[in-house]
Amino acid sequence: MSHYPVLSALLVAGALLAVSPGAARADEVTTGLLKSEEGFVGDELGAEITDLDLLDDGPMRLKLTLPALAIDPERVEVIDGDGRPLRQVRKAKIEADYDNDRVGVVLYLNRNPNVEFRVRLHGEPREDVEPKRE
Repeated sequence: MSHYPVLSALLVAGALLAVSPGAARADEVTTGLLKSEEGFVGDELGAEITDLDLLDDGPMRLKLTLPALAIDPERVEVIDGDGRPLRQVRKAKIEADYDNDRVGVVLYLNRNPNVEFRVRLHGEPREDVEPKRE
């Protein structure tokens, strides 16, 4: 490869971009930073916390909705503001409501009323929805 320094540099740069945590992917969507407050609306994607309950058996249940996404979400990941995973006490539920162009997500997290987080949804790209451009 040393005979092709430009090609080598491009391959290295491409590999770095492929593993960069901030790189956008067609099969995932990440909200902006959200606060665990009922009625809070994030500044990216229009994610809204519509309900927050402290359950008797320990965790807090957060319900949020987002506009229809360019993916059909299959898996939910919750991360803190620094990108570290937050433990989900129970498996998240995804409630797609494409008739109203909304996607609902129900999260079960440890009780921490002051937690700030992002939600990353993974799934297959949808052909009937254009991806949002930031």
